[in-house]
Amino acid sequence: MIRLQQAEIQHTTIGEDCWIGAGAKILCGVTIEKGVVIGANAVVTHDIPAYSIVAGVPAKIIGVRG
Repeated sequence: MIRLQQAEIQHTTIGEDCWIGAGAKILCGVTIEKGVVIGANAVVTHDIPAYSIVAGVPAKIIGVRG
């Protein structure tokens, strides 16, 4: 039965000074470092380094801030 299956808990971490666009999805276990910008409707499936700009499905780095 589904209710008897064991769940694996994964923590998602979002750093300071991040901007997450409307409708963006961030999957479990992903780490978003400081200063990241995530575009609207992006699907983040992996860790994102600091000050990156990401967009798309799945999210890809399209630029760097500063």
